Amino acid sequence: MKITEGLLGEHALSYALFDQVEAATDDAASLGEVTALGRVLSRAVASHMALEHEVLFPALIERGHEGGALDVMRADHKEIELLAAAVSAAATLEEGRGVLLRLLYTLREHFEKEEQFLFPICERTLGDQKLTELGADWAKRRGLM
Repeated sequence: MKITEGLLGEHALSYALFDQVEAATDDAASLGEVTALGRVLSRAVASHMALEHEVLFPALIERGHEGGALDVMRADHKEIELLAAAVSAAATLEEGRGVLLRLLYTLREHFEKEEQFLFPICERTLGDQKLTELGADWAKRRGLM
């Protein structure tokens, strides 16, 4: 399996999680509920982003693809981290809810950028063999056989 296929599979699961977190955010009755939802979401996407930073991005850089899309991805990841922290730091239910909904919007936009731009760049730049090697690393890190 190519790493891009594995990451796309993670996107599919993440979209379902995003929908569930959004529905629960709308129904949340306390700031504690909102911050707990933010922690769940943050942990799930932190793992995904770490794999990109540790496995995918270095392979692209090794093939001479620095800047551009990678800079956009890194900036998005930083914004996602800042928004996740802002959910935890929220002082009121409404503030927490607003920041968490903004985080969800940002995540959906970011995943779309990966699907529309980053993954096609990976396919062109890295090729099937390298993507499959990286996919084996992805599977190992995810505990898959």
